Amino acid sequence: MIFVNTLQHPCIVSDNHFQRICGLIDQQKVLVGGQSDPASRFIAPTVMRDVLLTDKIMTDEIFGPVLPVLDYEKMTEVYEVVDQLPQHPLACYIYSESTAIQEEIINTIQSGGACINNCVFHVANHYLPFGGVGESGIGAYHGFHGFERFSHKKGVLKTETWIDNPLTYAPYGNKLKILRKFLK
Repeated sequence: MIFVNTLQHPCIVSDNHFQRICGLIDQQKVLVGGQSDPASRFIAPTVMRDVLLTDKIMTDEIFGPVLPVLDYEKMTEVYEVVDQLPQHPLACYIYSESTAIQEEIINTIQSGGACINNCVFHVANHYLPFGGVGESGIGAYHGFHGFERFSHKKGVLKTETWIDNPLTYAPYGNKLKILRKFLK
């Protein structure tokens, strides 16, 4: 069956990434979506249910329109699952009106960035740093953070030529005792 992208959603950037993302989708676990069209490299927004950490979708970064859903009863289960992952999440999306829950998750889950009651928009805000942690990316960039990340700060010490302190030249002898007093 060929699925036509009538909703005008963006398509996957390359055939390799299209095949990779399609390979992550287990059609037996698709709740909604799952359709794809190789000719246009379109993958319908897809939600997968009953996902396990051992499923293929959980073993690679997705970077596509596929959302795996894992069930939990207590927040401690969420933290245990995240701790088992081989990489820190690039982003953490929290949907809750409880400030206590929002703060608990932000302070417990280490991730590259986070959004509360929204997703992805933290990437577009040039006032916020963006980047991963560990295997998911190193450093942060965007706006001034990117300028700092990709710049080298060079330390420069300038001394005037008219001053030439004899304490800086060998032989040092008793000069070291004097220098130590100044360095304390």
